[in-house]
Amino acid sequence: MHSLIIVLGPDWLWDANGQTIAGVTGVSGSTADKLNGPWNIYVDTSSNLYIADALNHRIQKWAQGATTGTTIAGTSGTPGSSPMLLNTPKDVFVDSLENIYVADSGNRRIQFFASG
Repeated sequence: MHSLIIVLGPDWLWDANGQTIAGVTGVSGSTADKLNGPWNIYVDTSSNLYIADALNHRIQKWAQGATTGTTIAGTSGTPGSSPMLLNTPKDVFVDSLENIYVADSGNRRIQFFASG
């Protein structure tokens, strides 16, 4: 499994050369610059990228052009079932009020994190 996200151009005729915008190609890890099992993403209107980093049990937020992400839900590398921990999150959604919804697959639940 590779730990990277590739962006393809917005045209119907995509550029054949994707660009890594989060993670390190071929290298998994739990530091702020690496991902381990990125599953799904959400991009907000400010082009922030929210990543369900499944095997790190966290949600990472990467600002456009950033070289590292910030953990905004879960604890890097620590699975759990308490309200603040995640276990293999597989999807993330951010609403217009910046509340975060996470499909917390390993815990068989949807977690809600209020903005602020």
